[in-house]
Amino acid sequence: MSAGNTPESTTEVPTETSEVNSGISVSTLAQVIGIFIFAGIGIGATAGITITQLGSGSAILGGILTLVVLTIVFLLGPVIGLIAGLRVGSENGATTTSYLVSFLGSTAGYFAMIIVVILAMSVAMIEGGGGSAVADTATQTTMEGDSSRGLPIGEYLIPIITVALPTGLTGLGGTYIGGKQTPSAGGMTLPIRYVAAGIVVIALVATGGLVIPDLINNDPQLEVDGSASAMQGTLYADAKITNPTDNDVDNTVTAELVIDGEVVATEDRDVMVSADDESEISWEIIAVSDLSSAQLQAIRNGDLEIRYSINDQTVDTYTLPA
Repeated sequence: MSAGNTPESTTEVPTETSEVNSGISVSTLAQVIGIFIFAGIGIGATAGITITQLGSGSAILGGILTLVVLTIVFLLGPVIGLIAGLRVGSENGATTTSYLVSFLGSTAGYFAMIIVVILAMSVAMIEGGGGSAVADTATQTTMEGDSSRGLPIGEYLIPIITVALPTGLTGLGGTYIGGKQTPSAGGMTLPIRYVAAGIVVIALVATGGLVIPDLINNDPQLEVDGSASAMQGTLYADAKITNPTDNDVDNTVTAELVIDGEVVATEDRDVMVSADDESEISWEIIAVSDLSSAQLQAIRNGDLEIRYSINDQTVDTYTLPA
């Protein structure tokens, strides 16, 4: 066959136009957003059940759980964005389209995840037993006035949008790393799912280190100046309670009546003191008729104490003046 009849082989050279014409993959974008939404559904459902089951008996615990969940959700955004970016980069390479999909998907997905979680927690507050008490305690994160409306999404729009942008940038970083993976011939490679799992574990450990100390913190936060009074045959525990912190504090003050070294009566009183404010309270601790003659004589001898405690810590002790 002559040279003139030899078919010429043609090689298709990829151009920048071929990448642009491919457009943004809707399915990939949907997958990235879906990762965030499903994470939000899981976190929201878990948070709702936790708040209604554990927080219904204690307004303080319910409020703490609400704040902890919100903190964790905000911090998890960049972690999920990184995982989604790694997935996009490993499957599609570090292309302009991949970067765009990763950024848009991570930003929109983060926003959607936060909304899903807040809606789930709002439903838990409205429908669950003790939900309103939880909302009342978490007044810093809820609407003023009617707490039965749950968490107000409107108050979180600006913070969500602000934090969504770094999450999108984290997704870009994940796409870059995932798209630049070039396994060496003699080296060991780790599957992307193992890397993602390691990132999640590290993030959970770091988050736990931030929130667990606050959960186990037993600081009473309130200052108590206790005294006692008697009226119409009843002994009262009196206390001026000061809140030196910048936040409203809701806690339980316990008064123990001690006569001649023996605890005779114990009464609790729930108090809520506004930030940088004080409150004076008085509550009945025991009727004088319930005391024995020996106890009455001990009181006359000045052997009486009222111990005021918060979170099982004695914060003040009142004794009869000499």
